[in-house]
Amino acid sequence: MMGVQAFFNDDAHEYLDTARGLSEADKRYVAEQIAKDDTRLANIMAQHYGDTVAQITARLDSVLRTCDAGEENIDADIEAYQNGELSEEEFGNRLAEYSRDLNNLRPVVESAKSSEERAWSEVSVTPGQYQRQVAKRFPALFANGRNLVRLPTLDDD
Repeated sequence: MMGVQAFFNDDAHEYLDTARGLSEADKRYVAEQIAKDDTRLANIMAQHYGDTVAQITARLDSVLRTCDAGEENIDADIEAYQNGELSEEEFGNRLAEYSRDLNNLRPVVESAKSSEERAWSEVSVTPGQYQRQVAKRFPALFANGRNLVRLPTLDDD
């Protein structure tokens, strides 16, 4: 008699390799379901990595826009100072402000590479390994067999 069991992706692959007593049709069906689950997880992994890279890129674009604006402001302030439109104190205060802005941006730039590497390390694994990582961080996503592949199994009588 056949039953249904929810499997993590890596366990489903092992089940397919080791299950005894499944008909050829059942094996094909199990293989199809596992392939669908592989594709689903691969898409999730690609989305996860893509979203992380998009966030990093957006932060770096913001840094570049801030730097471009700061460069224009500094050029204008130098000219204003040279023309006597800014006092030495005002000019110094503005330069100190621009320096603070740059110092505030430095961590964004410095962390970009490690953030991308961390995201890559999370997804450069098998779909089953990725699924288990997610399950450790968010166990509720997998409660009661949710987000797991359901496969026919032989009941033990």
